[in-house]
Amino acid sequence: MAIMSYWMQRKMRIGVIFTPRGGVPARGIARPGARRVFLRVTPTRTLKINKERKHGNHPEQNQSISLEKTAGSGLTSVSLGLGWDPVKSGGFLSKLLGGGNDEIDLDASCILLDGNMKPVDLVWFRQLSSKDGSIKHSGDNLTGEGDGDDETINVDLQRLPASVQHLVFTVNSFRGQKFDQVENAYCRIVNNSKNQELARFNLAEKGQHTGVVMASLSRKGNDWDFKAIGQSTNGRTADDLVNLAIQAVRA
Repeated sequence: MAIMSYWMQRKMRIGVIFTPRGGVPARGIARPGARRVFLRVTPTRTLKINKERKHGNHPEQNQSISLEKTAGSGLTSVSLGLGWDPVKSGGFLSKLLGGGNDEIDLDASCILLDGNMKPVDLVWFRQLSSKDGSIKHSGDNLTGEGDGDDETINVDLQRLPASVQHLVFTVNSFRGQKFDQVENAYCRIVNNSKNQELARFNLAEKGQHTGVVMASLSRKGNDWDFKAIGQSTNGRTADDLVNLAIQAVRA
């Protein structure tokens, strides 16, 4: 297809004729009176993201869901996966002017709280396992590159001490990189025994902050509730995020 000039793009509105397999074309609508160019698009495959959305839950910010009800049976081990991508730079000139960074070093952490909301332990890149061994961190990802989870925190719920009532998951930039340099950030909870995604929270907010309290797990008898939080802050280590994590669980 020939490349339209900038002037032509400004003078035209582009519509789309979307032809589903075996279906009737659906025509995009342009502004009345504008010149329109229609492109015919036929899907060749189902996007991976649509396939994933058929599984698990996608809670909104500050919404809680029961993990055991979602799993359909008792949970023994779960993992929290966090992922992100660096915003791609616009090329050599953009890099020269400081407009992009192809490596983003974010750190996922887990803050353990008791029933009185007091911190009892912390799992992060400087301590990759909880003192009792029930929670283990996969290690620090320094770039954010690649598909799938960038960092994973595994939780053995059967070994977790009864005194631990809340697990709060955070992500921050120790280097001070801002979240306006990050895209496609998410966290998800997986039932390890079935490799089943139970819940996923996509973080769309960008900004000049360097940390986010992403989500929490809270005991409800024999069950655990997952709460999507997404509260931004300027903390650069998990220690900096403890007070905000406590406030977020209480809210």
